[in-house]
Amino acid sequence: DIAFQIVHADGGTRCVRLRSKANLTGDGVIVGVVGSVEDVTEQRRADVALRDERARLASIIEGTGAGTWEWNVQTGELLINERAAAMMGYPLQALAPLTITDWRDRVHPDDVPRSNALLNQHFAQELPSYDCEVRLRHRDGQWVCLQDRGRVLTWTADGKAEWMFGTHLDITERKRQSEALRHSEQLLNRTGEVAGVGGWELDLLSDALTWSAQMRRIFGVSASYVPRLSETIRFYAPEARPVFQAAVQHAVASGQGWDLELPFVKATGESIWVRSVGAVELHKDKPVKLVGTLQDVTSVRKVAGELASQHELLRVTMQSIGDAVITTDAHGAVTWLNPVAERMTGWLSAQAKGHPIHQVFHIVHEETRLPKESPVLFCLQQGQVAGLAHHTLLLSRTGDEFGIQD
Repeated sequence: DIAFQIVHADGGTRCVRLRSKANLTGDGVIVGVVGSVEDVTEQRRADVALRDERARLASIIEGTGAGTWEWNVQTGELLINERAAAMMGYPLQALAPLTITDWRDRVHPDDVPRSNALLNQHFAQELPSYDCEVRLRHRDGQWVCLQDRGRVLTWTADGKAEWMFGTHLDITERKRQSEALRHSEQLLNRTGEVAGVGGWELDLLSDALTWSAQMRRIFGVSASYVPRLSETIRFYAPEARPVFQAAVQHAVASGQGWDLELPFVKATGESIWVRSVGAVELHKDKPVKLVGTLQDVTSVRKVAGELASQHELLRVTMQSIGDAVITTDAHGAVTWLNPVAERMTGWLSAQAKGHPIHQVFHIVHEETRLPKESPVLFCLQQGQVAGLAHHTLLLSRTGDEFGIQD
């Protein structure tokens, strides 16, 4: 069972997997071989793309403070990040190597059956993702409550789960607050004020709507305001109203909640963005109540928008500066050229991608015309900033020559 590359009749390269087995007589003599050849080119490309995507996701999620995990369902191998290890009270090195068995040994025994049941439903594709609250034993012996979410990203050829990727958030404090909130409406209002989260409840049988004090603050109404279902929808921006109404109708019909960010207009006329989260309470499989929260997320969206603007500014700047800019990977293969670099080298960025830097960035001594060592390769080898000596020429693919500094 081996994989290798072949040259196709059209001149391209394909990756194939060869499996074969010898046919033996009763006394062990080989009388033939039967085998199969499978084209796994696209699978290999998908594996590489998936690996790159996982790396990007890990970098993004690392910045959010969430714990991440990658689980090879077939082998039991489990990879976690430093934040996940810290949730258990350990440095990451102390938990390597880690298997799914090691992880399950730390999960509270009462939570294992529910977790396994949800996993099996996801593996059977009955659930789009795995989402479960579990208690995990901390290094000091206490139990940490985690919101564990995951999803299978790759499947084996025979339809079995292969690699699963997920995150978990430490919701221990939130769970403690939730327990306390059940016994104290005053604490609910106080906590809502601090967190900026309003709570509400709608009795579907009587249409009675109840708000917390923080809900009234978000809506911009007085503390004595009596909420009415028919008026509430009017606070959402016109384009958001059908979205919110559809989410509520779907929740009542399906029993599934919603989590939306929508434009909103306060009673004062101020335009904001809110995060609306709702859930359905059932009695004998019939919806009897809607409960939810509302949070002003205007500042969060503003920060996200500013970050996107900075990314766009960087992209435009790199495209428009007067200097030629070339990037490579760690092996010195070109990954990108800006327009000035394309003009000076004679290579389009798409054409140059993957070529060694010395082919694209072709430099010689101005007088001797002898090739000069690439400062990029020197930089990669030595791990320090490198530059060119004077009298260096860049020879363009088009035949032009440029005296350069770098």
